[in-house]
Amino acid sequence: MDLGNIALGFVMATVGVASAALAAFYWRAVGVTLLSFGLFALFYGVQSLLGSQPVAALVDLPPEALLYVRETVTYWLPAPGLIFLGQILGSGSWWPFRRLGQGWCVLALAFMTYDLAAGAGAASFVNEIFIIVLLVAILVRFASWGLPRTHDRLVLTTGFTLFVADSLHDVLANFGLLPWSLRIGDYGLGIFIFSLGYVTARQFFSAQRELAAMEYELRTASAIQASLLPPGAPPVRGLDVAVRYEPMRTVGGDMYDFVADDQRMGVLVADVTGHGVPAALIASMAKVAFSSQAAAAADPDKLIAGMNRALCGQFKGQFVTATYAHVDTAAHLVRYTNAGHPPPFLWRSAARQAVELNGGGALMGFDPNVAYSTGEERIEPGDRLVLYTDGLIEAADGAGEFFGLEGLKAFLEAHEALRADEFADALLAHLRERSGRRREERAFEDDVTLAVVDVRD
Repeated sequence: MDLGNIALGFVMATVGVASAALAAFYWRAVGVTLLSFGLFALFYGVQSLLGSQPVAALVDLPPEALLYVRETVTYWLPAPGLIFLGQILGSGSWWPFRRLGQGWCVLALAFMTYDLAAGAGAASFVNEIFIIVLLVAILVRFASWGLPRTHDRLVLTTGFTLFVADSLHDVLANFGLLPWSLRIGDYGLGIFIFSLGYVTARQFFSAQRELAAMEYELRTASAIQASLLPPGAPPVRGLDVAVRYEPMRTVGGDMYDFVADDQRMGVLVADVTGHGVPAALIASMAKVAFSSQAAAAADPDKLIAGMNRALCGQFKGQFVTATYAHVDTAAHLVRYTNAGHPPPFLWRSAARQAVELNGGGALMGFDPNVAYSTGEERIEPGDRLVLYTDGLIEAADGAGEFFGLEGLKAFLEAHEALRADEFADALLAHLRERSGRRREERAFEDDVTLAVVDVRD
């Protein structure tokens, strides 16, 4: 019996430690399930090991202290088991089992306190009665729960039934109601734990397969989104253009696009409320709407109004903000409008002044009858136009302070000598450094899009 207890205890303790370690790596997916199972298996393993004479002889503790430790582990054993059952049984089961687990923690503390006052193991008999009542109640509940007849439920029910039967056997044997005194409850519990481990492993690998499939779909969506965005700006005489796009997640809700001829370029930067795949789908709709309005490229108010009409009624609960600028190098003019979007900046090199290009109208996708206004500014060689999404000015430092419009103005002034590509890279690098986060961490809490248009000689 001692050899069997040692082998079973060692295996269970090892499985428990391994499960708890895995929980740290896969916390978001199945962390609570793995941790609760790991603690349950570990407690059982320690209980079995301490119950064997050879291991007890190796532990340098007085018999009374050793008994107290073993009984304490026994008192706490059901708590992680109840939490684990709630996890694997799924929706509708988590809350009652969590309550039972919390209640059992109170009982365990009471039993420990009683043992300190009355002697180690004084509360063990009461603990056994509580466990038997709990096991029978759970078994009856299993039978009447109406859970789906799945493979996992069959394995759990079989293991749990054997555990309850073996535990009842041991109680009857302890009361002298059976003609023998052999205890087999530990093996029943071992079978139950192995059934729990089997179900946990199945759910873990199932979750990993689903996660891998989801990651593949997200990578595919990211590749599709990247193919929809222009790889760069089309060449226009007299302009030097740089664009940067950094989604917060694998895919994002920002988008940009261009429409151009030899001496004119229209630049659109748009932002969909929300993040991830839903926002990315609406962003692709915004791109299609922009492409359909290319004939109005020289009239920002008409272009944005047309996009708004195309987007209204296509989605619910989300909206699109946008800024659009049409740069005409022949006429030395930039015409612009905004749809509920942060204003672009025009850096005037001669005056060394950053001008906010305000005006426009409401965000898109809400009211098809919104009217937009067009602003106009003269541009000269050396001037710089900067369009961006709110993720850039809302990039926070370590103290949570936003970069803000003033921060962008100051950066424009301090780095006016950089070319468009250099300026875009320097600005994003500054924001990453300012965030105080490590290189492998996400630097921004929102999608960030930046378009820089330099007017050359």
